[in-house]
Amino acid sequence: MKNILVPVDFSEVTGDVLNTASELARSMEGKIILLYCVEPSITVIPCCPGEPLFIPNDLVDLNVLRESLSAYEIKVRDQGIQIDVLIEEGAPELTIPEIADRTDASYIVMGSHGHGALYHLLLGSVSEQVLQRVSCPVVVVKSKKPVAQEGKDNQG
Repeated sequence: MKNILVPVDFSEVTGDVLNTASELARSMEGKIILLYCVEPSITVIPCCPGEPLFIPNDLVDLNVLRESLSAYEIKVRDQGIQIDVLIEEGAPELTIPEIADRTDASYIVMGSHGHGALYHLLLGSVSEQVLQRVSCPVVVVKSKKPVAQEGKDNQG
């Protein structure tokens, strides 16, 4: 059975990513491995003059996160497709390749947010960084949302 790694972030493209992965899984009798990466971060709280307090963020409310992922899991299972759900701590661009290797993923299906050229130049894209770090094919599902023009705010 082929494993299809599907990293999600609950953005507007997540539904399309899951649909694409489900079609691929059906066509090859594969299993979906749904992955959510929780990025570690630290909150700085100014508690005393000149002495900030560094507090690690909770790893999100894992119960809420599991409930959200459970809705996707049920949708996939209802189609007769096997699915495992993973929640991993780490930066997505590093964690996705690590999990792909650990699960022996045959494919990765992930979304692209369609940020503009300036954003891409400054920060790059997770999908591009993943492509550089994995040996399996990566299917990138683009957002249907139009790219905002560079230099313009989305104010109405």
